[in-house]
Amino acid sequence: MARIKGKKQSLNTQSVEAFFSDRAKRFNPEHPLTAVLYQDKNPALAEERDAYEKSFALPLLNLTGRETLLDIGCGIGRWASLIHPHVKCYNGIDFSAGLIEIAKQQLQIPNVHFHVAGAEDLHFESVTQFAPYNRMLIAGLMIYLNDDQIIKLLEGVLAVADKDCLIYLREPLALEKRLTLDDFWSDELSSSYSAIYRTEAELKALIDSVLSKHVASYAFLPLYSDNKLNNRAETKQFYSMIHIQKAS
Repeated sequence: MARIKGKKQSLNTQSVEAFFSDRAKRFNPEHPLTAVLYQDKNPALAEERDAYEKSFALPLLNLTGRETLLDIGCGIGRWASLIHPHVKCYNGIDFSAGLIEIAKQQLQIPNVHFHVAGAEDLHFESVTQFAPYNRMLIAGLMIYLNDDQIIKLLEGVLAVADKDCLIYLREPLALEKRLTLDDFWSDELSSSYSAIYRTEAELKALIDSVLSKHVASYAFLPLYSDNKLNNRAETKQFYSMIHIQKAS
């Protein structure tokens, strides 16, 4: 149980898995978004954040109805109902079987698929059967991964990406120094919580180590124009549109 600033410490993956298993068990149908956006004591904030991000991000994906989209770390499938009318195929994956079961119960549409698969499992048939993907969503996932897991995730992303692939990446970043919460008790969540909040430079270094030959310049920009949606002093939500282009 620790709160560590400025130093690298790996997360216990079993603790992360246990946290999300518990989130699935505590799922509240009246406030479904709290399962993945938290704010248990203020569900209206989770709903406001969700609505803002979706209205902001959808135009950036430039969907025409012909795309095949992979949502990595889809949770309860909060993006699926918005995305599916605008794509040929939506495939959502998450390592939490409990969250995937909720997603399946909430949305049953022919061009929507949900599968249990982790960030390091992009070689699974449940992912590759719909590949290559020309759109991807990775929203709020990397904070739950250790550095080596992010490298494997990005290698998998490159393997299943089409020759031209647009990725919406959104992560909470540390504003000053790397911040690791290692099985740290959260009164807000009534649970122990584990996450790594990297600086922009740290996250870009990981991305560039795998994708630099296939990605032109990109930047992390603040997601929320209204700072009240952020409500954190040490971290802030940022997004980036990453355009993968593979040589023919």
